[in-house]
Amino acid sequence: MGWVNTNSAKVEKIPAGNYEDVVLYESWENPYIIRFVDVDGKVIYSEVWTEDNLSWPADKNPPDLPEIDGYVGEWEQGWRTKLQNVTADVTIRPVYMLEEVANQEHIVADGNMTAAQLFQHLENGKSIIMGADITGSGKNDLSISGNKHNFCEVGSGDNSRLNINSFDLTCTFDHNANKSWHVFDISNGGKLTLSGGVYGDGTMVVNFKDVKSPVYLFNIGAGGTLVLEAGLTFEIHYPASAKDKIYGFAINDKTDSFDNYDGIYVDRDSTSGVIKIVVGVTTTITENGVVAKQQ
Repeated sequence: MGWVNTNSAKVEKIPAGNYEDVVLYESWENPYIIRFVDVDGKVIYSEVWTEDNLSWPADKNPPDLPEIDGYVGEWEQGWRTKLQNVTADVTIRPVYMLEEVANQEHIVADGNMTAAQLFQHLENGKSIIMGADITGSGKNDLSISGNKHNFCEVGSGDNSRLNINSFDLTCTFDHNANKSWHVFDISNGGKLTLSGGVYGDGTMVVNFKDVKSPVYLFNIGAGGTLVLEAGLTFEIHYPASAKDKIYGFAINDKTDSFDNYDGIYVDRDSTSGVIKIVVGVTTTITENGVVAKQQ
């Protein structure tokens, strides 16, 4: 039927003066198209589904995964399941992890894992590789309110890693207690590394609801180490009335600000109740402050 862009709008010609790559997709009367894409979202393989071919054959291999130096990759968790009884377009994305992480024990967080389960694994020093968007709230998917001081506690020498890749981790917390509270608390020799993935485009969205006292995304306590890798993005959403109670992090429960750290960009919109934090330079923070930075 013609060529369409990523928004499925028909494209008759490329505008004059265009200086960017253009990806067009074939459109058919049967609209079901499978696409395998690279980390940039560019199609490396596509196939039109017909009425007689609505499931990926069990004996058919996927296209070769693009290689990236220093990383080990695989197609997203459960990709074959996504290609059974197809009734809409399907896009299969790659998931990469650092070679140094690949041989360690790690858990691939697919769409069946809740945010609560993911955080519980982090508390036990696991390496998490996200393979799908995950949305959830507190432990066992219950809202956090009342007596819980921290949600994810990394300590006792645990070395936890969360590689969000190009997916979204969205968590909602209902904090209505009259005491300060942290999402991540790292202390007692614990180390937490958060990564946006191979090209640093993962996003963690945190929703704070019903805020009555200060809440923090991180607290780095005695002996704790937090590593934020370049390209990771955080979005903190909160009631506009709580703008004076929302903080990025604290050190030993004393409020600090990411504005004080080179290479971390902070954008605040207090009217809408959003704080966006973009990590431009890999930054390691301990209870004594920044100990190392890497471009």
